Amino acid sequence: MFSINLKPYEKYKDSGIEWIKKIPKHWNAIKIKHIFKERSQKGYPNEPLLAATQTKGVVPKEMYENRTVIATNDLQNLKLVEKGDFVISLRSFQGGIEIAHYRGIISPAYTVMIPTNMVHGGYFKFLFKSKGLIENLNVYVTGIRQGQNIDYPKFRSSLMPLPSIDEQKIIADYLNRKNQQADIFIEKQTRLIELLKEQKKAIINQAVTKGLNPDAPMKDSGIEWLGEIPSHWEVKKLKYISRIVLGKMLCSNNLGGMYYKHYLKSKNIGWINVIVEQVDKMWFSSHELNLYKIQKGDLLLSEGGEVGKTCIWKNEIEECYIQNSVHKVSIINGNYNKFYLHFLYSIGHKGVFSAIVNQVSIAHLTKEKLKEVACVVPPKSEQQQIVSYIESKTAKIDQAIEKSEKEITLVKEYLQSLIYHVVTGQVKIDQK
Repeated sequence: MFSINLKPYEKYKDSGIEWIKKIPKHWNAIKIKHIFKERSQKGYPNEPLLAATQTKGVVPKEMYENRTVIATNDLQNLKLVEKGDFVISLRSFQGGIEIAHYRGIISPAYTVMIPTNMVHGGYFKFLFKSKGLIENLNVYVTGIRQGQNIDYPKFRSSLMPLPSIDEQKIIADYLNRKNQQADIFIEKQTRLIELLKEQKKAIINQAVTKGLNPDAPMKDSGIEWLGEIPSHWEVKKLKYISRIVLGKMLCSNNLGGMYYKHYLKSKNIGWINVIVEQVDKMWFSSHELNLYKIQKGDLLLSEGGEVGKTCIWKNEIEECYIQNSVHKVSIINGNYNKFYLHFLYSIGHKGVFSAIVNQVSIAHLTKEKLKEVACVVPPKSEQQQIVSYIESKTAKIDQAIEKSEKEITLVKEYLQSLIYHVVTGQVKIDQK
């Protein structure tokens, strides 16, 4: 998507920087403490609360959708941040150092860095978020688990590449343009993916609720969200066409005579397909092995998280079980499991499950509620025909979605690589 023909600088020298082997000969390698000063001003309780985010930089707390928790009982102790400052947060070692886009106050546990006149903020915005620097930040991590932070006294003595202020600006302008191009491309691809997904939902919904014959006589299903269905179809509760088992509560200890087995939780349940990149283990008794084991063809439905998310088990891994955030739904009485995979997919996207969940702080789709869900029951031969039609019609859509998702991933990887090579001087920006 980008037209790029960048070449190296003519001459290089040893950088002395652990994560950069060489820098252009006319660049400097200089310690952080010489180009940034620390800001420790407090006593500004009327300034807006800020959050240091890995995606938006340092922004007002209300703009951060994930809701950070900040103690507000003593705002006098929060640190002042000016627009253009850089903030080292408790998660900087994971996502880099963030630039502040607003004036406000932030956690006293964070380090606030003031750029000197040798620094162009746009250049360091990219340098401090580049892959090489983030990987190197792990050298300076102190603390354990949730309290991990960057050891600033140690970090401030580390070397950074420093082009001239004019060259920093050229680099920043160039990378801003490339970022904008990437954002536009990703936004277009994301919109395309959403349109394709909506098209897929419409195809599946029409097929599993109205059938394939547009001229078939219809009748009222008696279910408000279902509407009319072919007159020869039945409506039955899910409990009459399946066996439903809610998984086992998490068991981290061997209570004696138990077996350590893989299990699925709600985060492993996707729409249509299981997510098996990370499958944990826990302990099961002999009786529980029989009860909670997943068989090929079972439908798996999320009890928590995004409730009602449904996929089918294809023996992705050998011998697997379920935790109590997952329902196992085994289709019975001569019905076709793949038809109900698509039916549950359809009503899940309609919001049927989210409308019936028990929700206090976290939504839960109980077994009792799930059993009562109304399902259409066409003849089995028709169920099979509908599945064949859906698979045929959605195959190209799935391929197009996969293609767009791969292109988005490639652009992000390319941009990450480009930023690293440009901010470290491995390639030179053409100033024409």
